[in-house]
Amino acid sequence: MGMRLMMLLSGQRGGGSAVPLPSGLRPGAAIWLHAGDTGGMRATAVLARRLVARRSAVPILVTHAAELAFSAGSLPAGCILHGEMPTAPNLLRRSLESWRPAALALIGGGLEPGPMHLAGSIGVPLLLAHMKAPSFDRGWRLLPGLVATLLKSCHRIVLPDAGALRTFRRAGAPAAVCLVAGPLCETAPALPHTEAERQEIATTLAARPVWLAAGLPEAELQAVLAAHAETRRLAHRLLLIIVPARSEQGTAMQDAIAASGNRVSRRSAEQEIDMEDTVYVADTDGEYGLWYRLAPVTFMGGSLRKANGGSVRDPMEAAALGSAVIHGPAPGVWGESYRALVGAGATRPLRHGGQLADCLSELLAPDRAASLACEGWRVSSEGAEATEILADELLALVPDRSTGIGAAR
Repeated sequence: MGMRLMMLLSGQRGGGSAVPLPSGLRPGAAIWLHAGDTGGMRATAVLARRLVARRSAVPILVTHAAELAFSAGSLPAGCILHGEMPTAPNLLRRSLESWRPAALALIGGGLEPGPMHLAGSIGVPLLLAHMKAPSFDRGWRLLPGLVATLLKSCHRIVLPDAGALRTFRRAGAPAAVCLVAGPLCETAPALPHTEAERQEIATTLAARPVWLAAGLPEAELQAVLAAHAETRRLAHRLLLIIVPARSEQGTAMQDAIAASGNRVSRRSAEQEIDMEDTVYVADTDGEYGLWYRLAPVTFMGGSLRKANGGSVRDPMEAAALGSAVIHGPAPGVWGESYRALVGAGATRPLRHGGQLADCLSELLAPDRAASLACEGWRVSSEGAEATEILADELLALVPDRSTGIGAAR
């Protein structure tokens, strides 16, 4: 079977480029993650973040299918993004032999006979996750038993449910390598914060109602300020926290907010929130995790108009931290996240900015915001356990640098 498969693979047309091993990186040290479809790409990004968070010293190589591309910022710093996995068998073999990864995980899409066979022939542990039902294009059916042969070469197959287990078992996957763990998480993990600072600001705010405009472009500032002014007629102590789409916009936004009659302070100027402030400009980078935790309601900036570029931030960030999400009709690059949340009734969608004040007034009632936030949290946290299980499986295969002894293969 192996010789026949290699002959067939060699006759396949393929392209791409070999994946060069970076200077100074020894073979056997990296985990190779490959995304086979859009869902697999999102799950790969979440998995990569978990791996880096748990073992930052382990290099993570990421590739994807030809029609895909990772969005900027979806992968954690330090990941080695090559782009398309080479499809030409000689280039793929050269890459695998050069890297000799501690593990190769194929995530999403259908079964890939080339990488699966070559990983097995070279001795690289192969893991499958987030996969569709095992099948190949018609040409691969010329080799009877091909699916079963390749599935038997897997180190681990992580499956979403019992139905998938039955399907893979019927296709020839050994029971010993199959693991039902649930669907992988396709949403980003909770953004970090400093708890002492959150508590200090929460104490300053006392019982003031708060809402957040996250990633707000200047083009939407007036719509947000208008909604804030109207809502303050019902809740005069209401505080609006604005995180500009770009931190360098903070000074100009502060000036425009002051000109509108609001009392405003700005974080980059080392100004703390004053009890007389009606707006606070949080124009420092890397603190979204803090503001989402402080604001029960978040408006996703940029989402009112496609001309503004669409939503600047992933709404799952807010949902994962218990903030109820309000957004306009322009999802930007976060369409999948918005579809998942809207489908679960976990957001308040707007057709235009004129609806923002009414929606905000409704969600100022704590029970309304809490109900929406609870549903959003449920959607955003689905698959976290399965992702953790897959991370465990991959990290167990990484050689122990302190002893130089690798995991058994």
